[in-house]
Amino acid sequence: MDELRALKEIRNHFAHHPRDAKFSDSVLDKYFNKLGPAKNPAFNASGNGPLTDRRLIYLFTVSWFVRRKTFESNYSQIQIGDSKQKVVQLYGQPEETSDCSKDKRPGGLEVIQTRCVEVYWYRSFLKQWVFFFDKDGKVIHKVYNVMY
Repeated sequence: MDELRALKEIRNHFAHHPRDAKFSDSVLDKYFNKLGPAKNPAFNASGNGPLTDRRLIYLFTVSWFVRRKTFESNYSQIQIGDSKQKVVQLYGQPEETSDCSKDKRPGGLEVIQTRCVEVYWYRSFLKQWVFFFDKDGKVIHKVYNVMY
């Protein structure tokens, strides 16, 4: 929730000072420090450190926040037995697909070991939603977790 408040304060700064506001204004420092994409090198194309362009930080955070909230609210709508098409309808095309080979290791869930043929991966900054499908394209298991 800190990020949402920070986004609101940054937006309000521009709304209340439309002619003079700049992303570099020092009054915004404390709000930019609360935004996840400002700290994560994954958002920097060169990958050599966190983003420094505050305009991009703001835009990435808004986009990431909307995507994450959409994924979170849609997760409960996907049930075991739902179709692959329903997952794609609610989540869009997966960021990654894989066969189930790495999930069929000993100690894994039996339903995955015996019935899984495809996995869809969706990610949004340190969180992921994963859906496992059988040969008929039906959800047999789903997982939400925080990556770190």
